[in-house]
Amino acid sequence: MEKRLLALVAFLIFTPSLAMADIGRVKRSKGAATIERAGVAMDAKAGFVLEATDVLVTGPKSLISVTFIDNSRFSAGPNSRVSLETFEFKSTTHEGSFVTKLEKGSLAVISG
Repeated sequence: MEKRLLALVAFLIFTPSLAMADIGRVKRSKGAATIERAGVAMDAKAGFVLEATDVLVTGPKSLISVTFIDNSRFSAGPNSRVSLETFEFKSTTHEGSFVTKLEKGSLAVISG
């Protein structure tokens, strides 16, 4: 019983959940740019690690540039709100899917 419990704890510690997986990073931000996660707004500084359900928000004269783990990139321009709905990527086969919702503003996409 003890060995099973230890194995389960080790599995949970060393296996990140899909919702908490690192899907990319903020490459650049300018002005009033934030990442909303679970209703909390955080500064979108370069290097900020993104998760699959984050929302990117920019104010006037602001932008956020993002690079994802599949090397695709995009930038959200001023007064934008972009929800990262779904991100799946298999590094071994390079297959995946990516769904975003542009609630307002502008988005430039560069595929990787």
